[in-house]
Amino acid sequence: MVSRWIRAVCLLALAPATALAFEAVDTIVLPMRGAGFDAYMPDPLYPVNVWAQAGAMWDSNPFGVRDGANLRDTLHSDQKSDFITRFGVGANYMQKIYGRQSIRLGARADAFKWFHFNEMDNIGYGIAADWLWEITNDLSGTVGYGRTRGLADPSEAQTVSKDYITTDRIFALGAWRVGPNFRLRGDVSREKGDRSGDRPGADTESNTLIVGADYISPLANTIGVQWRETRGQAPTTPTVDPSGLLDTEYTEHEVGIVGSYNLGAQLRVSGLVGRSERTYKELPVEPFDGPVWRARVDWLPGYKTIMTFETYRATRAVLDVDATHVVVRGASFGPQWAPTAKIVLSARVLQERRQYQQTNVTGLPARDETVRLLRFGVGWEPRRHYSLNSAIEYGERTSNQLGRDFNHVALMTNFRYDW
Repeated sequence: MVSRWIRAVCLLALAPATALAFEAVDTIVLPMRGAGFDAYMPDPLYPVNVWAQAGAMWDSNPFGVRDGANLRDTLHSDQKSDFITRFGVGANYMQKIYGRQSIRLGARADAFKWFHFNEMDNIGYGIAADWLWEITNDLSGTVGYGRTRGLADPSEAQTVSKDYITTDRIFALGAWRVGPNFRLRGDVSREKGDRSGDRPGADTESNTLIVGADYISPLANTIGVQWRETRGQAPTTPTVDPSGLLDTEYTEHEVGIVGSYNLGAQLRVSGLVGRSERTYKELPVEPFDGPVWRARVDWLPGYKTIMTFETYRATRAVLDVDATHVVVRGASFGPQWAPTAKIVLSARVLQERRQYQQTNVTGLPARDETVRLLRFGVGWEPRRHYSLNSAIEYGERTSNQLGRDFNHVALMTNFRYDW
């Protein structure tokens, strides 16, 4: 049987970038859909899942315009809020094809309609295909490909700019169980991203190799070491590299300790702590060399309650913004309560600091911003196959650059039917 570690790493990432606007409702997991509450047994997983959904959202400030800004100059409109609808369909298929070999396929498409800024209407999609392989009881892994396409975050451009981001990823990973308490694993992947539309185009690519070794206790707790190397081309635009002549190659190395531990039935801890170094061949960008981490704690004080705390620090290449990379450091807290098998109430508080690196800033401090989010959501499954999720979100961004501070309120709901 394919290990739980392999399954967790290889979940299909089919949400297109445009779906991020509905993230507050998309991340609500109902008790019977595998939310992890001890009081309820989740529904079985079927080989075929086909679904359709319809959602609506009102956002007071989807373009991230600061208070007091001249809307005619920035948005060419007398208002900055909008009402957005979403209609989507999708399907997932998983089946054994020979012996222990399995295949997993997925696809989705979402159409978004903006009622005021209708030039932002768009369609996003995601496709993925995975082969889950096993050789004996000790060797297993996955080979896969995925593509997503969707709208870039409009609050980064702060104008009515329609930019699409397309990402392709191909990967192969595997784990070898050496005896009852030791595991070796590896992961190789290639990813390419492209931004096209109203703003100047940008693209990025990376090749990553990860190797690790873990000790597994009789209770399935793990501790191990991991090494990662990423080589690629940083995303650049005329804003980042006005000459367009510099070599954008970069190299990043990371080494860390990884682990997961269950402290009884009520406390689960997992994460990575290490150090990362990112350097550029020619771009005059400040290299990154410092600690990185990812940690998650799940506390289950009762059978119907889950408290989740997460913290992280890492470097990212984000095509929504004009920067070679972003150093992000954040923390979040999210309680969930499921009073019945049909209802779940959730909340999330998040704060994330983003430090942007780019080459065109001369004599000015690098862009440094903090994002804060507060969400409340409710999920309801009135009967089998039907679900209704609703949420309210308040968010704000503070920046050391003039004109980038803003706040917004969003109300959203989503109805979904699963066959």
